[in-house]
Amino acid sequence: RLKVLVPKEEGIAELFRDILLDDEYWLYSIPKDQVKTVLDVGANIGLFSVAARIRFPQSLIHAYEPNIQAQAFLDHQASTFQFKAMYEAIGIDEGWGTLESASGCDTAARVNTHADGNIRITSLTKAIDRLGNQSIDLLKLDCEGYEHEIIDGCGHDGPLKRCRFLSMEYHLGPDMNQDYITNKLRKLNFEIIKASNRNPVIGNILAKSTIN
Repeated sequence: RLKVLVPKEEGIAELFRDILLDDEYWLYSIPKDQVKTVLDVGANIGLFSVAARIRFPQSLIHAYEPNIQAQAFLDHQASTFQFKAMYEAIGIDEGWGTLESASGCDTAARVNTHADGNIRITSLTKAIDRLGNQSIDLLKLDCEGYEHEIIDGCGHDGPLKRCRFLSMEYHLGPDMNQDYITNKLRKLNFEIIKASNRNPVIGNILAKSTIN
């Protein structure tokens, strides 16, 4: 038995249930032998990386989280479940930003680009490079609305071209419904495997590249 360390905050039990028990990122819909590298963007306290370690026990996992308030918990999970945690945000380009957060381990925290910010923003390209391969097997995106900018900024020759599977949380709005985001992914050569709206403002998608 391995211990998971979690904060005493509202919503953490629901987060544990969604990721580890209900498999909201559909890890069990991905063949185990097809994932050797995992990039967890928006790791928070590391529960997705824990789930990925259980599902893909031999994989190399890098987890990125800009909220330093999650460090004690994410560091514990990283040490216990043998993955690497980095306290940086992920964007299209390198830079700096500021964290917009309402609580300690805020699952809705997001980084806004700001030249004088104190949060390092690492490009998705560099994060993929750090895993040591030309491509990666699984990219998980949960960056509180910024996923649209990452997808829009990638283009056909961008870093998403280097990802075999994409499992992501996406945010809905007046001009952002499920068809809007799935059509974006199809134009980037992704086949939609699973898609669901968890509530009126959030959904999840599992997609597979048709070129990897």
